[in-house]
Formats: sequence, structure tokens, C-alpha cells
Amino acid sequence: MDFMHGITLRQDMDDARHDERRNCIRRLFAVLTAQLEDAAMLAAQGQAKAVTFDTAADLAAQIHDIATEVTTIAEAIELLCKQT
Repeated sequence: MDFMHGITLRQDMDDARHDERRNCIRRLFAVLTAQLEDAAMLAAQGQAKAVTFDTAADLAAQIHDIATEVTTIAEAIELLCKQT
């Protein structure tokens, strides 16, 4: 199995599992979309004129956490796409 930043697949995704792999990739893109929408919502909140420094720092921390999750999801998608 390939390794990518510590992410590994438990089982190789051979041609017999093509549909399963494609469905997994589609679901991961759906999760990725939701995470990015959440980050965009938080970023929009941070643009408010009345946002306090504490609130802005909290929003940035939440966005950072989402970015970490987004990176992991994107790496998983890449790994699944490389499996043949």
C-alpha cells in the first residue's frame, strides 16, 4: 500500500473494487465540501465590523482545525485515486 503523510489504506483497492473506491471518493468530496462551507461561514463571521479580537482568534482557531481536517480528507482522496 502507498503511504502519504501517514495515511494508509487498510486494503488495496483493486479493479474488482472500482465502484466501491469511486463511491468512497465521492463521499469524501461531499465531506470536504461541507468542511469548506463551514470554514467559509466562520470566515464570513470574522469579517463583521463588530467582531472582537477574542472572537476573531476563536474563529481563526476553528478554521485552522477545519483546515487540518480538509488536508487529511484531500490526502485520502489522492491516495484512493492512486490505487490501481
